[in-house]
Amino acid sequence: MMISKNRLNFLKNNNFHNLAIFSIFLIFFSIFYYMSISKINNFSVTFYDTGYYANILQNDLVKDKIFLSNHLSFILIPLSYLLKIFPGNILYQLIIIQIICGLIPIFFLKKNYFLIFSYILCPIVWFNLLPNFHIDIFAIPLIWFLLKSNDEHNFKKFLIISFILISIKFIFSLIIFGIVLFNYFENKKFKINKYYSYVISILFLYFLIVLYYYFSFETIGDELLSFKTELSTHKLLVIKFIDIFLLFFVCFGYFLFLPILKSKHFLIIIPLLFFYSISPNNLNLIKFYYHYTIPLIPVIFYSINNSLNKSNFNNFNLFGKIKNFKISKKFFLINFLIFNTLFSPSPFSLIFWKDYNYFYSKNNYKIIKENIQTHKNVNEKLNLLNNKKNIVIENNLIFKNLFEHNIKVFPDIIFETKDLKKEADFIFLRMKGPYFLSDQICLDDDMKCQNTKFKNLYNENLDKLSNYEIFFKDKNIKVLKKKY
Repeated sequence: MMISKNRLNFLKNNNFHNLAIFSIFLIFFSIFYYMSISKINNFSVTFYDTGYYANILQNDLVKDKIFLSNHLSFILIPLSYLLKIFPGNILYQLIIIQIICGLIPIFFLKKNYFLIFSYILCPIVWFNLLPNFHIDIFAIPLIWFLLKSNDEHNFKKFLIISFILISIKFIFSLIIFGIVLFNYFENKKFKINKYYSYVISILFLYFLIVLYYYFSFETIGDELLSFKTELSTHKLLVIKFIDIFLLFFVCFGYFLFLPILKSKHFLIIIPLLFFYSISPNNLNLIKFYYHYTIPLIPVIFYSINNSLNKSNFNNFNLFGKIKNFKISKKFFLINFLIFNTLFSPSPFSLIFWKDYNYFYSKNNYKIIKENIQTHKNVNEKLNLLNNKKNIVIENNLIFKNLFEHNIKVFPDIIFETKDLKKEADFIFLRMKGPYFLSDQICLDDDMKCQNTKFKNLYNENLDKLSNYEIFFKDKNIKVLKKKY
């Protein structure tokens, strides 16, 4: 059979296009993988949450831990079995999963290089791919598929994806409620589908039950917060207002607020943002640099992609009423670069070069032989331990061979079983700043802790370790072993 010249040219162009998209994916996968491994080597990845997930997945503790968390992440059960199939260290497996899930939208946006460019420069994308592993990352492809199935009126697919989504975290049921809101204003057929109504009712009941569970869950580590400066209710409200403003500005100002002004998809994230704003348990929910922005990513980019597919880009009018005001791609591209520079942790940003944040400083991506040697020495010693040990670490002292052991975070050194309380066999501590108590950090410009309350509390906990002796020590860390 003869293939026409036009058809042949189309196939060649299409193959070249697919190769280009895949190459972009591989390039940025390599960049994020290198930066993530460098952060581990330079002690800027923490037990919360990377080490926590690695530990429970490595030791088959998922079923025991899942109901002790206010997330109820049921998806960890199949994930624990899946990870056993693939070779490699659990720590690196989680990094790879996070990067793949985070970069998958490159393939969803493959028809538009402009949107791919906007995605890989987006500040909240960088903040969710570079820090610790969070189970939320699975929501990026799932919410995209959920929105697609909703647009296609594919109820079966919508139902399956909905239940997978809420198995990540119960809070993602708010995305489904948001889709109900969106469908109402868009007159989608789903709103008159009785089965759809049944599922929404079940999800709503599930949400109410778990919400009660969530708000009744005690905050971990409150006793460690005594070193913090007490803030008045007025000051907390001001801080909260500023955080909410920055969240909206960074997430939506990046696209010059087009996700709000030009699409009703914004309605999908209103329930989630409302919950973030009123939640008394966690002020971090409304910070743009935390992983709670993950569900916003697919909604924003699906909305923009959907809008561009329906109309010519150059016909977008920012303010609607000003008929002759057109926005060019160049203006958008300049805005992307400005936002990336000011609000992201990328190598183009001020955060990266000016060392505004310890966890995203350029120093975390240098090859430091001293740090690499520490990892090598500690991993070798961990390999020599002939059975599972009770190990306590400062929050950012995680090592790839650590996770088969029982782990707690300093200063909690007591391991409890049904009939017995036992002190840690080993304790891993920093030899230089930053220092950690649970997930709280003490750091200043010269890498020393100058917070007197923190320092006193830290030293008080060190004084309790008189029945421990030095097992290993170098310039970075010291490992204490219990005297028997």
